[in-house]
Amino acid sequence: MKRGILYRITLLCTGLVLTTALVEALWVFRGFEDQLVDQCFSELKAETFAEEVRLRARLQEFRQDTLFLVDLPSLDSFLKTRSPEKKARLENIFLELAKNKPHYLQVRVLEASQDGLELVRVDRMTPDGSVRIAPDLKPKGHRTYFQETVSLGSGDVSFSKIELNREEGQISQPPTPVLRASSPLYREGKLVAILVVNIDATSVLKRLQVSPNQADVLFTTDSTGEFVAHPDPNKTFQFEYGRSASIQESFPEFQAVFESASNRETLEPVLARNEESLAVLRLIANDPNTPDRRLGLVASRSLSNVLAASRNVQHHNQIYLAATVLALLGSGLGALLARQIAAPFQSMTAKLKDVRAGEKVELPVKVGGEAGKLARAFHGLLERERAVLNTAADAIVTIDSEGQLLAFNLGAEKMFGYKPEEIVGENVASLMPEEVAAEHNRHLSNYSAGRGTGGVGRVRELIAKKKDGTLFPIELSVGELRLNDRTQFVGIMRDITERKQAEVALRRSHESLARSNAELEQFAHVASHDLQGPLRSIVSFSQLLQRRCAHKLDEKEVELLNFIIDGASRMRELTRDILDLASLGKEAREKEEVQLGGLIEKTIKDLKADIEISEADIEWCDLPTVWGYPSLLGQLFMNLIQNSIKYGDAEESPQIRISGRVDSEGGHILEVSDNGPGIDKRYHNLIFHPFQRVDTTKDGTGIGLSLCKKIVERHGGSISVKSAPGSGTTFIIRLPSGPIAAV
Repeated sequence: MKRGILYRITLLCTGLVLTTALVEALWVFRGFEDQLVDQCFSELKAETFAEEVRLRARLQEFRQDTLFLVDLPSLDSFLKTRSPEKKARLENIFLELAKNKPHYLQVRVLEASQDGLELVRVDRMTPDGSVRIAPDLKPKGHRTYFQETVSLGSGDVSFSKIELNREEGQISQPPTPVLRASSPLYREGKLVAILVVNIDATSVLKRLQVSPNQADVLFTTDSTGEFVAHPDPNKTFQFEYGRSASIQESFPEFQAVFESASNRETLEPVLARNEESLAVLRLIANDPNTPDRRLGLVASRSLSNVLAASRNVQHHNQIYLAATVLALLGSGLGALLARQIAAPFQSMTAKLKDVRAGEKVELPVKVGGEAGKLARAFHGLLERERAVLNTAADAIVTIDSEGQLLAFNLGAEKMFGYKPEEIVGENVASLMPEEVAAEHNRHLSNYSAGRGTGGVGRVRELIAKKKDGTLFPIELSVGELRLNDRTQFVGIMRDITERKQAEVALRRSHESLARSNAELEQFAHVASHDLQGPLRSIVSFSQLLQRRCAHKLDEKEVELLNFIIDGASRMRELTRDILDLASLGKEAREKEEVQLGGLIEKTIKDLKADIEISEADIEWCDLPTVWGYPSLLGQLFMNLIQNSIKYGDAEESPQIRISGRVDSEGGHILEVSDNGPGIDKRYHNLIFHPFQRVDTTKDGTGIGLSLCKKIVERHGGSISVKSAPGSGTTFIIRLPSGPIAAV
């Protein structure tokens, strides 16, 4: 039976409506899936970007702490004198730092020599986690971080790779990830020591595992892709035990990134997708001195969670579509229904564009049906994005290329006192004093014109302004973000008021200590000088009394009078040595060229009486011309020669030899040797301390060798002893080369 034209037209319209509806539905939902995937990648990129900025801020904090310690006057003073008092003062400063920074495991100063011996070490390696001064100092010259640091310049800081802490070559228990920050110490252009801070990386790695979105998983890898932070602890640091657990096992696309020799620091994140998950990788060079030492920040989300909203919408839409087809009687009703279905989605699409401008979007989350479910899905995505910002302890703001504020997180509200609705849309200059705002606008203009960095990628300290006008110091790090060909800037700010106050307090403490030391030196100088007169009178009058009344005194009285003369004479010698010690360094004259051969000849003439009485034999050869203070160098050799004569072998005449040579760095090495009884090794460091004497059977004050040490250090050199009982003694003096050539 033939159907009428109305039927055929109706059937044709119905078929066209059905086909159009099916095609449109497939296209819309396919587009929704792509949008959800793109949105997920954007969120994962934002998460890794925020973590990168935080990580760089932490590394900058560690770098500034390390440079602050390197410039400590107490450290400089200790390296010059190596005295126990200076060492104790430096150890106390390190102890206070470690107590106030629980994540600092060790603070050490290493000798810059080949073996890298620890000079000072404060650590937190006790079972209860308390801080202590380590008694067992060890050589560290074989360690990689030592060898890398000695090649750095002044002001540079090296960061080691993150690895498990080892003691005596064994992984310490419980396993502790450690990051080492180290910096060389140069004095007068010469490397003298290395400062190393061992940092417990646990807190940094745990923070990198926390995502504001509970559906996300965050990982951290080393420069080869091996995990150093993972929700499953059995997968972290497996390379330390000879095993492997890497991100490439789940996402092979990342392998090429880790193997690329040219991709030392990836500014743009790398995206990857497998059957189960989406992932974003950011590679960060954590040490500018070693660009191939990198950390990988990876954020991942299950694909089923990403597409859940779209699949729910598809399932319900099939039911509604079948009902619509049955209800359609004509193309007009189909067109009307299609328009009604599409209208909510078109409305949401238009509103979602506002997200890119940083505006708060009101989506129809309470509406039923597919539109409501999709709106709730997008609302969840937006809320998770806001959570990334609002859970951060630091203030985070976003501005456009004109400086207009687009986003203002909870940390910024607490720091500045503004509500988002009060400040968003205003210029960021509202958060700065006028002079800082002018400089900021200049940076922004130069950056927009392609001149300079505009502060992007750097951490700066500047002054900010609260809502009530209060000025306070902040640390600012800025990152660039490009969305749809538009440039935005993300600034992360930290209030550093307490840190600045602590630095001022520490500086005042050092200044007070320096004043106290100067006052003590002045007191010693005045006291020693003023005692000379009374002591001279005591000796003179006692000797006069001895000459005039000796025949009237009995044996006991003569002995007592001798005690007075002997004690007063020793006291005069002691005050004279203290006066020399206190006066050292107050020379008004400039350094000059000193011919040591002529200086030794003059010294021997001055000691002629002592040399003849002791029958000492003194020889010297190959003595160079040095740059220094003639009077101090003369006193140095006089003290050493007198020492050899005074403490020589009682059965043998003193044999004293003085020689010199040039070291590998162009400096001078001088040696004063004798054939005396020698000094036990346990006293080698003790003899250079004031008032310390090995042989108390002979006269002396214990200041002579201490004075020698100060004279050598005054010239920028060092003095040491090589001796053993029965083998004589050799004092080794090292002096730097001056502005003249050695002869």
